[in-house]
Amino acid sequence: MIETVELAQDEAEGRTVVVAVGRVHAPALIDYAIKLATAQSKAAGIPYQQLVVFHLSDAVTGEQIHRVERGAARPSQLVADADPSFTALSELAPAGMRSYLVVVPPVDGSVGAGLAAAVDALVDFQERHRFTGHMVLVGARGDEGDPLGSLIERLDGSTLIPVPLASP
Repeated sequence: MIETVELAQDEAEGRTVVVAVGRVHAPALIDYAIKLATAQSKAAGIPYQQLVVFHLSDAVTGEQIHRVERGAARPSQLVADADPSFTALSELAPAGMRSYLVVVPPVDGSVGAGLAAAVDALVDFQERHRFTGHMVLVGARGDEGDPLGSLIERLDGSTLIPVPLASP
């Protein structure tokens, strides 16, 4: 199912946690994001009501947004390189939190590949959807250099949380 992510939430009603994933570490990052959002909800008293898993893919030409529930069947239009992200999300989707898989192409004019391209796409997504005031988790190996520093500066109004990853 493809539907629009409802990003215009009132801060008092709830927040969104965004997880930028790659194929290898999707389950660990999604699990970490759910645990962090649950803990933050308890601490602040403001619930995280949406989980958005953000996946960059050269196999799509436009943004695809899939609502995912625990145990959901794989959508037929889902690109193959997003399968690990979908599978992890369908296994981990928490009750009481709307979960989405967002698959986007690289941004036109994006410089570089890998993390740099993902940063450009994530910032573009945030700006198009006026997406602020939320947690954004990104896996980090410590060797990325500037892209994460650039992302911190460019994610206006949201909190970036680099999550240390072991090398595959």
